[in-house]
Amino acid sequence: MISAGANDAGNPHLADNLNAIRGKLQVGKVVWLLPYDRRATAAIESVAKRWGDLVIDLAWARARRDGIHCQSYSWVARSIARAGYAGSVRVAF
Repeated sequence: MISAGANDAGNPHLADNLNAIRGKLQVGKVVWLLPYDRRATAAIESVAKRWGDLVIDLAWARARRDGIHCQSYSWVARSIARAGYAGSVRVAF
């Protein structure tokens, strides 16, 4: 599960940076959490598509005033569970 790019929506190198992150992971498919900012979402979706990964859109969960972070991370957990990923999660750094 990857949550990245939300703070860098205006970065013209965002997709390249995300591809670099994804390329270092030695796993099959991963799940990307899509942020509120649709510019970042577009970059993440393009990277996910390139790698055959899956995405979960968090747009339904209410954002804080900063427009970047959600008001409750229990909503993120529920989104993950609803998508069927509540089972085994592998952490990679």
